[in-house]
Amino acid sequence: MRANRQGGEWCDYCFYEDTVELSEDEKELIRAERREERRLREARKRREEYQCKRAEGYWKTAWQWLSEDQRKVEDDSYPEERYNLLYDEAANSFEQAKKPFYYYSEYDTVEVSEEEYEELKNQYISRFGGWEKIDLEHTEYNGKKLY
Repeated sequence: MRANRQGGEWCDYCFYEDTVELSEDEKELIRAERREERRLREARKRREEYQCKRAEGYWKTAWQWLSEDQRKVEDDSYPEERYNLLYDEAANSFEQAKKPFYYYSEYDTVEVSEEEYEELKNQYISRFGGWEKIDLEHTEYNGKKLY
């Protein structure tokens, strides 16, 4: 290798006679590294697109998804924690709830069959004592899935 300062910057160069042809194994290794880099870039791009789409979707608790839309939250889904604003009639103001509720995106849910819907509904009823309305004041329900 030779070094030279041209135009205020250093540049490295070598003579053709000093180079060695890459072997097929070395060429294949370089191709494999480039394929892996491309695969990782594409996976990152898909993940970012999914996160944007997920953030823009509808958000409901697991019970709301099941009762209103007959959809269940997938096993590998993660909820978003939010503190709801509750109306206090005595003070005539809104206050932040003391306990968090957990919401899932519509992209974290799948449709369920009628049999599975009834089974999940019965699980909620046995755990929280109601289906049409869950008494949030007197229960530990926080929006997470139970199944």
